[in-house]
Amino acid sequence: ALAADHGADGIIVSGLVTGQPPDVAEVAAAKQGAGTVPVLIGSGTDADNAAALLTVADGAIVGTSLKDDHGIVAERVAELVALACSAGDRP
Repeated sequence: ALAADHGADGIIVSGLVTGQPPDVAEVAAAKQGAGTVPVLIGSGTDADNAAALLTVADGAIVGTSLKDDHGIVAERVAELVALACSAGDRP
């Protein structure tokens, strides 16, 4: 794969703007072309889309969806971790 040939440690796939998730089909295309290089979601991952995105991607960079006006919300973290662990059971 081109990414591995050029020494990439990972590929990050993001939506069109910060906070917008990428389309699952785009992540799947990146994963198919990445070979053994991990594919990560760069933005927009939240509890509503984590299961779909993480069945294709190898991981995600998450920040904003875990916070409210007072900082990180432990319940949001726990929910997203549970979703990510479930997605990790992919075939």
